[in-house]
Amino acid sequence: MKQKFKGKALSAKVCKDRILAFYNLATIAEMKEGLFWYDNANKYCRELSERFDVSLSSIAGIIAAFSPQAGWQENKRYALSFLINPKNRQRSLVQDIKARAILKLTNEADIYATLSINNAAWKTKAFFLNILNPDIVTDVTIDRHAIASCIQRPTRWKHWTTVMGR
Repeated sequence: MKQKFKGKALSAKVCKDRILAFYNLATIAEMKEGLFWYDNANKYCRELSERFDVSLSSIAGIIAAFSPQAGWQENKRYALSFLINPKNRQRSLVQDIKARAILKLTNEADIYATLSINNAAWKTKAFFLNILNPDIVTDVTIDRHAIASCIQRPTRWKHWTTVMGR
């Protein structure tokens, strides 16, 4: 199956080859960091959960709600600012409405449903599940970094890391 991007067809093979090319550039330290990324995100959520006496599921949901088009450090700042004062708007109106609704929920299925409008938001829902359950295989989070690795070549790696904030 081919997907069009900027008028050019991208096949699954091209995407796979480009992802593997980036993977092969990673250092051992970067691979180790990647393997524990969701464990560390879950730990951060646990810390916020204890600090604000809010369920772990709700914290992961709030972080996921604020995550589209935000780097991890920004995302943490949005969530923390929201938890300090939920009445202050952090991001878009839709994201804030979702976060306020999630703050009142504890059930994982209800939070998952709240993250989407019209049963969409696949990245956001996958991100929520992966943060909440880092040791359980759930959905794959396909974010802007994953997409960038499919449409760019490793020869543009230095430019890509600058653009993506890494």
